[in-house]
Amino acid sequence: MTMFFAQYCVVCLSLAWIAAGTSALVNLRIEPDPTSFRFEGELGYLFEGEDGNLTCAPNASNLNVTWLYTTASGDQLPNVSAVGSTLVITAAPLSLNNEEVTCVAENGTANATTSYLLRVVGNPGFLSTPSNQTVSGGQTLNLTCVAVGLPTTPTVTWTMKRLDGSLTLVGAGVVGESLVFNVTDDATGIYQCTATIGSSTAASQPFYVLVKMPPDLTHTFAGGNFTNGTANVVLPCEARGFPTPVITWTRDGDPLQEYPPRVTVGPEGNLTFAVILLEDAGEYQCNASNTLNFELSDNATVDVCVPPTFKVLPISEKKNLNTSHEFMCEADGVPPPRYSWYKDGEPIISSGSRVTIVANGSLLIQSVAREDAGMYNCVVESDCDESEIFSPNANLTVWAPPLEPVIDRVEVGSRWLTVFWNHSYNSVPAVNHFRVEHRRNRSESSVTTMWNNDTSSTTVHNITGLLPHALYDIRVMAVSLFGEGTSGIVTRRTRSGVPSDSPENITVVPYVTSLLISWDIPADFTSYNHTKITWAASGGMSVGWASSETSPLVIPSLTPATSYNLSLSFVAVGGFEGPASTIESSTLNGEPTQVQVIVVNSTALMLSWQPLAVGPGPIDPVQHYTVQYNCSTCTYSDSSDSTTTRNLTTEVEIVVDANRTSVVIGGLRPYTLYSLRVSGSTQGFPGSFSDPVVERTFGDVPDTVVSVTGLLPSGPNSLTLAWAPPDLTSLNGPQEDLYYIINASRSGSDAHAAGVPPWSIFINVTQEQLNGSLEYEIEGLVPFTSYSVRIAVANVNGTGPFSSATQNRTSEDVPGAPAGVSVGRVTSYSVEVEWQAPLEPNGVVTSYNASILEAGGSDGGDGGGLVRVVQSQQVSGDVRNTTFKGLARATSYLAAVFASTSAGGGVALNQSFTTLEGNANYTPSVISVLPQSNSSMLVTWTRPPYENLTGELLGYTLRWRKKEEEGGSVGEAKWIYRNYTVECATVECATVECATMECATVIDNLSPYTEYWFSVAVMTTVELGPFSEPVSNVTLEAPPGDPSGLSLTARLPTELGFTWDPPSSPKGIITSYNASCWKGMDRLIQSNLVPSAPSPLSSVCRGLEPDTPYNITVTAYNGAGEGSLALLESSTACSPVPSVGEDLTVGVGTEDDCSIEYSYLLVLVQEAVEGARNLSSYSLEELYNSTKHFSAGTRGRRAEPPPAAVYIAANLTSSQLE
Repeated sequence: MTMFFAQYCVVCLSLAWIAAGTSALVNLRIEPDPTSFRFEGELGYLFEGEDGNLTCAPNASNLNVTWLYTTASGDQLPNVSAVGSTLVITAAPLSLNNEEVTCVAENGTANATTSYLLRVVGNPGFLSTPSNQTVSGGQTLNLTCVAVGLPTTPTVTWTMKRLDGSLTLVGAGVVGESLVFNVTDDATGIYQCTATIGSSTAASQPFYVLVKMPPDLTHTFAGGNFTNGTANVVLPCEARGFPTPVITWTRDGDPLQEYPPRVTVGPEGNLTFAVILLEDAGEYQCNASNTLNFELSDNATVDVCVPPTFKVLPISEKKNLNTSHEFMCEADGVPPPRYSWYKDGEPIISSGSRVTIVANGSLLIQSVAREDAGMYNCVVESDCDESEIFSPNANLTVWAPPLEPVIDRVEVGSRWLTVFWNHSYNSVPAVNHFRVEHRRNRSESSVTTMWNNDTSSTTVHNITGLLPHALYDIRVMAVSLFGEGTSGIVTRRTRSGVPSDSPENITVVPYVTSLLISWDIPADFTSYNHTKITWAASGGMSVGWASSETSPLVIPSLTPATSYNLSLSFVAVGGFEGPASTIESSTLNGEPTQVQVIVVNSTALMLSWQPLAVGPGPIDPVQHYTVQYNCSTCTYSDSSDSTTTRNLTTEVEIVVDANRTSVVIGGLRPYTLYSLRVSGSTQGFPGSFSDPVVERTFGDVPDTVVSVTGLLPSGPNSLTLAWAPPDLTSLNGPQEDLYYIINASRSGSDAHAAGVPPWSIFINVTQEQLNGSLEYEIEGLVPFTSYSVRIAVANVNGTGPFSSATQNRTSEDVPGAPAGVSVGRVTSYSVEVEWQAPLEPNGVVTSYNASILEAGGSDGGDGGGLVRVVQSQQVSGDVRNTTFKGLARATSYLAAVFASTSAGGGVALNQSFTTLEGNANYTPSVISVLPQSNSSMLVTWTRPPYENLTGELLGYTLRWRKKEEEGGSVGEAKWIYRNYTVECATVECATVECATMECATVIDNLSPYTEYWFSVAVMTTVELGPFSEPVSNVTLEAPPGDPSGLSLTARLPTELGFTWDPPSSPKGIITSYNASCWKGMDRLIQSNLVPSAPSPLSSVCRGLEPDTPYNITVTAYNGAGEGSLALLESSTACSPVPSVGEDLTVGVGTEDDCSIEYSYLLVLVQEAVEGARNLSSYSLEELYNSTKHFSAGTRGRRAEPPPAAVYIAANLTSSQLE
């Protein structure tokens, strides 16, 4: 059905209506009945054949309302009538679309009208819909449904019915005539597009999309560890693809051809072990394959392990101390188990050479120690089982001598000692008694022994009858049947009585803050412990005391020049003090003497002195010396009566080691007067300072930095520098010796400009030259050049530090001539002029002026020719070349160039040249035409020499056409032209042929496997040159289209025969066909490869199921691969009819059930009876042809009889048929 689209509009008119004696505005509105009209915006429409009402509603009463509904020719509109103010439309025909009806309201004086445009919409339909498709995964599929309707274009939506029967909207909101998507494996299904206008819809014929996907492994086994005897172990291997992939397995590279009964492969490909055994270990790999490809999984390792069990167990043993023992332990398992040992419930860490776990699992203990006694367990484990297996307990008993007693304390009297000790009784065999031994100061063997059989309670013994104030050695031994354990020796002295003598021969040596005291100790004073000394200032109370076991003794921290009273007495052991002896002595008074100062240099002075008299030894020596200095009277004049005083009164202290008598003081100010003094300090006396000495440091170079206040250009060759006064306190010498040094250096990019090497100048400026000013003009500089300027203060000692560099640039000047002018490419009409920047730009070059000059007429003076400017161009200062065009052929010219700055134009430099003669009619040659794809060619040609052209090269014109058009001759018709307005088109390519070409382009949108001619011509400003001789080549093949004319030739219960014609669009040389039969669209039953040579093209699918629908597909192959699919839906015939004698009374069948075979049989029987013929006289071909004329079923359509009916009828006699 052909549908037409139409535009619509609505015209609404209102008219003022005037009643008698009054005026009012009358509005009319037409309201479509919402129950029948559909609306788009504010406009309503009807579908063809529907009813609808329009009501005219004025805003005033007492009006007469009528309707006008005629065509432009005056005829009344069909199916339209008026009932009062309502217009009634019955079974709206399409002819009412875009017809206008008008409502009129009047009262006899005036009237008002409004109109409404009727819209009637036809049902939607399709001009074209997609055909069945066979595609490969990853391709882009474009499906197009072209829908039509009246008066608007229908909306097209898409649905797909998947293999599982589910229906889905394709592409999440995709609405439109084209559905484009990237094909995936879930795209197989039955597609349908639906066109909608309002509530009216039309659906297209369903079509198949069949996606062929190579195998893709989606879930594979990654390897694992299993315990021997584990049940139901599954190695997964799942794949997707179409046709459905077949899964096979290999182990250690060998196929698993025959599986034992306990190993099975499931329908999804999983390998299942009912019970996995040690022999199943190995490297496994699964393979998924179908007719398109195959995919192998990665190797996965299956490890089968056996949990460990004990073969040899450790047993309990008794061992002597320092002997060796080995606990035996051995276990079986796969992999071999690991061994560890526990002692008393704690793990044993192998301690090197004495306790080790040997490789066979045994525990070796060398030189058995006491701590080795205890309970032992052997523990085995392996990767097969996470649990640990402990052996039964095995005990080790160690026989050893008793442990050594430990003496806790010894109580002392003048003639007795009491010994207390501790002992551990954890010995085997047990201790049966202790023995206590003592001797006098290790010099005699006098021994007293105590025996004690009570080993559990007595750990104390009293030794009596000893000498007073005597040293004794004591030890305790524990005794058992295996030996003895002896404690360490403890030495103690017995107590003594009160001393009877006082110290004698007392002498005192005085020092500044200490006294050295010595005395005699009686040699036979055996109870002597120490000597006590007390002291006090004369006439005062005691201020200190000390004790010493030996003589002499230093009393420190005393006051210098002070008299002290000293008292000495002996103290015996036990604190008993004897009579005292007294003596008086005084400390010394002193400070450093002979203090001198020497000038070292401008920043250092050396101070020296004589040391203090202090006491001997470490008790009260000189701790350090303190040196103080300041510059409270510092001067900066070389005369004694002219000084400048600085406010530097704070003293600086330096601490000097006690063993030194001089110090060099550095870091001083040059040319400065300093005051210095020194004092010595002991532990108890801070010391007093010497009288100060005064000295001045030498002068030095200034250390002040001049502050620059300005640097300004004062001309093309000068800069003016200004600075602030320097700090006079940092001159480090007399002020009248001051002068300045100025340094100016070319900086930045100007330091290496125009071939001039980097340079700088130094200028000495005296105070007389400045004449009280702090400003100086630096002359002799280069124009428009950046300089870094520094300044420093100097005196007779040298130059001080320079200031930070200050930069500025001299003023601009007119530039010098360009460094060079040259002529580049010269043609018959143009020249390229190039130049270099001036070596002396003298500023920023803002522009260049380039001109072409020609010698012309006589100047009338010296006979020379006048020079006229032919062309002139001004370019920016960053440009170094330009091109002049439009010159005369074979003419001599001068090219002149000069530069300009803000100061003006510089000197010009020129170069002569002559334009070329030029040649016409240059023809390029096409070097090669190479196919790039099934729709494109790479064309390459030579670049023309510019000297052979008579005008400016604009580009190229390339033309091509199919060779077979016009019989293959190279004529002018059917050429396709393309212009390239560039000098030379280029493309990227990797082939040797096009990599060496000068000009190349790719021509696309060509037909596959088609020979084309190509030719090229040169375009210039003067002419289009002749085209080159054509060169041809053939595009590559593309996958062919679907075979045409697919039809059924034979239909049997178990066979389907079919034939087809080659594709109308082969796109190459057809090599073969793939003819397949499918059950549904996902189960391939049979596939046949058919060569392209036979005629007619046909195939047969055998071994099918009777009365079953099948899909027949045929695809063609050429050099580019498999083409699109042709699809035919059919079904096999029913099984043969019952034999003679059975009930043949059946109704006439339909096209959808198997009884249609019997209807053909009845037709044959009727023909035989009416014609009184024996059907056996018919040949099979005659019977087959005769039955074609009879109608089968009740629908009045022609159909071929099933072969089974023909076969049975041909073997019946007339009597049998009756």
